[in-house]
Order: sequence, then C-alpha cells, then structure tokens
Amino acid sequence: SGTGYMNHLFAEAHYEVGHESIGRHGMVSHMFAKGAQKNLAGWSHANFSFVAHIVRHSLKVVSSWVMLAKSDWEPDATVEDDMFVPTAVAQLNEFLQRERLNAPGAIRALDWWNVQNARAGAAATYRFRIEDINLPNSTIEVELCQRASIPGCEEVDWKLVKSRLPPGSRNKHGGERLKTSWQDLDAAVEQCASGGAALREACAAVVREARGECRRFGYHDC
Repeated sequence: SGTGYMNHLFAEAHYEVGHESIGRHGMVSHMFAKGAQKNLAGWSHANFSFVAHIVRHSLKVVSSWVMLAKSDWEPDATVEDDMFVPTAVAQLNEFLQRERLNAPGAIRALDWWNVQNARAGAAATYRFRIEDINLPNSTIEVELCQRASIPGCEEVDWKLVKSRLPPGSRNKHGGERLKTSWQDLDAAVEQCASGGAALREACAAVVREARGECRRFGYHDC
C-alpha cells in the first residue's frame, strides 16, 4: 500500500516508475514482494538492482483494502481490482493458512499485510514509511533516487512536485473513509470464533503479529 502514490510522485517529476508494471526507471508493486506473485503476473524474468520496502500503517491498509469489497466485512465480495484483497487472497492460497480463508475480510487483509511486509522486508535493502515522505524535511525521495541510480533526481524540486499531486493520490482505494480500529479487529477475531477455537486463535495470532510489526516499524498507535 502506497505504491500508487509513489507512481504519481515520480510521474509528476517526469520519471517512468510503473504502477504494477515495469517502467523505464523501475516500478512500484506489491507483486514483487519476495516470493510473491511475480510468476502469476508474468514478470519472472525481471531483475532489479535496488529494492525498497514501502510501509504503511496496518490500520490504513486494512481500511483501504476492505473498502474494495461491496460489503466491508464480506470475505467473498467482488472487488474492482482482482489483485487486491479480500477476493484475491482467497484465490491465492499460498499467502494464507487454509483455515484462515473463512475469516472476516479485515482479518485476511491484515494477514496479507503481515505476509507481504515480511516478504518485501526480506528482499529490500531500504525501508521507509509512506507517511513520512510528506514530512516537511523529507529526503526519502532523493535517497530513493540515489540508491536506484536514477539520474537527475537531486535537482528536482520535490516539494513543488508533491504540491502538484492531485487530491486523493495517496488514497486510491478510500482508506481514509473507512476508519478501521484495533477494536474493530478484535471484534472480527470474535467473529472467527463461530468457525471454532482453532480459527479464532489463528485470527488472534494475525492481530498480535500485526501489532508487533506496527510497533517495529515505529508507529505508536499499535
């Protein structure tokens, strides 16, 4: 989550960094998390000299992904983009233990966040929080350029570039409109209990892991 914003950011600076597609200067895509969907996406031939791991707060990611469903908590609802959860997760069994597939959509979205961050983190040599890129003194975009050997990025007026981005460019899927909380996820864990004790514990473990990773990434409301 945050790949769309990075695509908009670099495009506004006249660089071709594709969103879920390969551009002249690279790409941003959750599908290249280590061991993830690259074969499914047909990009198994690609090789990158530099990999960065974009982190977004877990609650905002869950809010964004479950907004794609016709019903916020319905695990089998149709989504507008079949590369996103919750439907895609149910189709890609490699990402989840099978017993979790009957969990509420928010739990499965959170589990996807856990898995993809672990895989991306294992492949990356640089990590940043998407929330930090708009801080007044952010140098993240320049450091990304330098590490990726993209020419001329140090000369770009990144503050001006960011001021030109269209409203909502950071939030394509509506993560700000649906305010998922940890209390909502705790309630979803209790919904898992209807599938038995093992499912409830699996759901609870997803939330525990996400809270721990949330803290490790430097967020405070975990």
